[in-house]
Amino acid sequence: MAAMVAFGAIACSDDESSSAEGSELTTVVRAASLATGAVQAAAELIDNSCLGMPLCSYGGQCTLVDNLCRATTAEQCRSSLACRDWGECAPVDGRCLPQSEADCRQAWTCKLKGRCSPVAGKCVAASDGDCRRSELCKYHRKCSERSGRCVKKK
Repeated sequence: MAAMVAFGAIACSDDESSSAEGSELTTVVRAASLATGAVQAAAELIDNSCLGMPLCSYGGQCTLVDNLCRATTAEQCRSSLACRDWGECAPVDGRCLPQSEADCRQAWTCKLKGRCSPVAGKCVAASDGDCRRSELCKYHRKCSERSGRCVKKK
């Protein structure tokens, strides 16, 4: 805002005949340049305000949008812990969610719990096959799918 006011003053200045007035103009231009730099730095600080937050490192929500940290790129989601752990690897409406079997299958929740299929924004066990590939089946004999989870066969 200050930069706009200073530039407005430059545009309105008609008389640049004396060296004193020229030096005032130089001062105004320098002040405007400093103000513009400060505004840009503040904007960068605001834009980066999500980067150090747990929402960014865990949930991939690294971009400030309307004063909220949001996931806006696939890279943000893929580099998050939520992708590694829960298969939440694709940006959807500002959040990271599983969108493909590949998202779920690479995740810890698939390997350990058999939750290898994306359904309604979560990785779930969708078949006995999902369960049979899991550590729950291997170590705890929970090899049958029921309601999106791996359970022992009755």
